Amino acid sequence: MLVAFTSIIITPPYMVKEGYDRNNPYIVGVVELEEGVMALVRIIGMDAKKT
Repeated sequence: MLVAFTSIIITPPYMVKEGYDRNNPYIVGVVELEEGVMALVRIIGMDAKKT
């Protein structure tokens, strides 16, 4: 289950090398698995400019 998410516009250098910046943000979220474990993950397949 997705618990929370946000789009990131201030990126670390390794993400800038991948093409992410203020004009091209990316999305991260907190996911809770059935076992109760929570993980911070990068979410792909969504337009971060529309979140």
